[in-house]
Amino acid sequence: MEVPMIIGLTGLARCGKDTFCKYAREYLKSKNYESQRLAFADELKKDLDAFLIEKLGISAFTEVTSEKEIIRPMLTTWGTDIMRKQDDLHWVKKVEEIIVENQKNNIVSIITDIRFPNEINYIHKMGGCVIHLIMTGNQPANDYEAENDPLLQKTANCHVEWERYGDDALEKCIAHVETAFKECINK
Repeated sequence: MEVPMIIGLTGLARCGKDTFCKYAREYLKSKNYESQRLAFADELKKDLDAFLIEKLGISAFTEVTSEKEIIRPMLTTWGTDIMRKQDDLHWVKKVEEIIVENQKNNIVSIITDIRFPNEINYIHKMGGCVIHLIMTGNQPANDYEAENDPLLQKTANCHVEWERYGDDALEKCIAHVETAFKECINK
């Protein structure tokens, strides 16, 4: 099986990109591929974490949905309205060195937060593949998602539609990952 060294995941907030990544990494490991999860937003969160903890008592890295809803406007404003206006590849450039190093070492980079068309273009230019995830019943979290998600769907290499399984049935996700690898990545 030939796998691209960069896999980008896109889709609305809370559509399961990190869950997909977790099972994709397990799948890749079963095929003797090493992989690493990367996220442009991790760099953004590092920028704001101390501030958010001091002012709100919430880490930028929280996994609590209600806390994410409180801090999402701040993350979006800093990441998109401020930093992307200075350079629309600002966050891509923050992880590019890791991606290049991973390629040299035969490590698949799985980027879990492709949010803009130019980020998809970057992945494609680097020889990667983009998978768009659709969570049944999920709605855009903000205007950026409402505007960009249709564009991302058009330029992704493939689409995976799934439902929220819950913690006791997450193994069902593996079938979606296997299908994505067969249909999207091995084209």
